[in-house]
Amino acid sequence: MAPPQLAIFDGGGREACRVRGETTNTPMQALNLQNDVTYVEAARHLAQRMLLEGGVTDASRITFAWRTILGRHPNKDELEVLLKAVTRHQERFANAPNDAIKLLGNGESSRDESIPPHEHAALTVVALTILNLDEAITLE
Repeated sequence: MAPPQLAIFDGGGREACRVRGETTNTPMQALNLQNDVTYVEAARHLAQRMLLEGGVTDASRITFAWRTILGRHPNKDELEVLLKAVTRHQERFANAPNDAIKLLGNGESSRDESIPPHEHAALTVVALTILNLDEAITLE
């Protein structure tokens, strides 16, 4: 039996070779990308890089992640949406520090304790958003 993730992302069965598979974008794929420990941990590490290498402003950090994942700069509307998300999630995690710690505890690797948890958690959610974009998942 093939791994469930393979089926969710339109991987071929093991009984025959397929040169070109079908490409779909389903809610099940988004659910997997937003909740699987592997993806959450990857987003946490991307958020850490955003904080340490992406500059000092939220806009420069988002642009850093966007370029790292998608290979291009975000347009004005894309950047505006993610800037609002960063602010909203920073407030949310500042008011619920246990939620931030719980999110940052996903995965086997340890987090950088020098980064404030509410900032790290907020950018982790934004990184998950970027990693969940169709443009990041499929090559067309």
